[in-house]
This record gives sequence, C-alpha cells and structure tokens, in this order.
Amino acid sequence: MSASWGQQLAGSGTTGTGNGTFGPFDCPGGRMSYGVCGTFGGASVQLNQLGPDGATWVPVGSAVTTTGFAIVELAPTQLQLVITGGAGSAIFASIGRVVA
Repeated sequence: MSASWGQQLAGSGTTGTGNGTFGPFDCPGGRMSYGVCGTFGGASVQLNQLGPDGATWVPVGSAVTTTGFAIVELAPTQLQLVITGGAGSAIFASIGRVVA
C-alpha cells in the first residue's frame, strides 16, 4: 500500500491569484485524484508534468474549464498548474494520491 500524499496546487495557501503558473510541485507518482473548482469566468486550468527532457512541461489530459475531478496515473515527476484566459478568480485545485 502506498503512503498518502496531497498537494494544494492553486487557491488558499498557494502563491498567486487569478491567471498564472503555480509550481513546480514534487509528485511521488501513482494513482492520483485531481480536482478543480471555483469561479472560472472563462479561464482554463491545465495540469502539466515535467517531460523526460527535464525542461518541457507536458499536458496531463485536457484543460479544465469547469468544476470537476479526474483520476490520473503519474510516474514520479514534477507538476505545475497553469491558469489562462478569462477572468478566473478564486480557482482552487488540488491533487492527492488514491490510497487503496
């Protein structure tokens, strides 16, 4: 069984508000639950992982434009969250390991 792990990506307790790039955050990998909620105002939210070249940020799934959760499988990596467009405010995002 894997140990629990979680990270607030955007919102309360993170640096920055509205549009911007948040992170990087270390991620131990595994089965993860990724959630986003808030006032989007036309903004999109994209979760990225650091690519194998150690320099390129690669999208994890599609950009999110509404409240929701997704399950993603990740290798150990670094993550960043990018909020762009619109008048997004009070957007919260977090990721946590699903422990069976």
